[in-house]
Amino acid sequence: RVEYKDYLIRKEEQQVKFKNQSSSGAVTKMSDQQLEEGMYKIKVNQTGKYLAIEGISKDNGARLVQWDYVDQANHKFYVKKIGGGYYDISAVHSKRYLNAAGQSKADNTAVIQWDFANQDNVKWRIYYSNQGGKPGWVIENKNASPIQLQSGLLTNQNGEPLILWMPKRQDANDYEPFQTFSFEKIDELPMSETKLYEQSPGMKTKKSNR
Repeated sequence: RVEYKDYLIRKEEQQVKFKNQSSSGAVTKMSDQQLEEGMYKIKVNQTGKYLAIEGISKDNGARLVQWDYVDQANHKFYVKKIGGGYYDISAVHSKRYLNAAGQSKADNTAVIQWDFANQDNVKWRIYYSNQGGKPGWVIENKNASPIQLQSGLLTNQNGEPLILWMPKRQDANDYEPFQTFSFEKIDELPMSETKLYEQSPGMKTKKSNR
């Protein structure tokens, strides 16, 4: 089990390392560029496959997996800024949100879809890493870890699920690389997306008594 205190120590060490490393290292500095809002297909850079909701399921708890790209809605995601440098990511076919299961911060936590709730486990930081080998966007849960393929960065199997995983120290100078992603924009956010919080299954808008 990864204690949150240990995570903060490791994350601080990483940020110091990112600031001091040159671009020739295994892991390098973070770029200041920001991802635009929109509808995307999301490629796993290390495998060439794409993120999808398993089985085209619209159910709460369906897992996020990789798969060869198919032009259908479970392979497409709305990415929207929610303030504070964070995004929410919702599956187009189900209007449910990517979520770290059970609000867990531990390594090996499953990434699933679920109805929206105003909790940290549905908030994601998306930032660009110039790491050597496979630079790209990193998807990191708020107050937790980045996501990666369960069996390792290079696992090429369709249906391989995504989990939270903090890269480990390899030696005194290097950490394991991040799983990185390419966000391939399909379209802008639809106007209805601004109301997805209220329209999300299971959510109700409270009426004012005033």
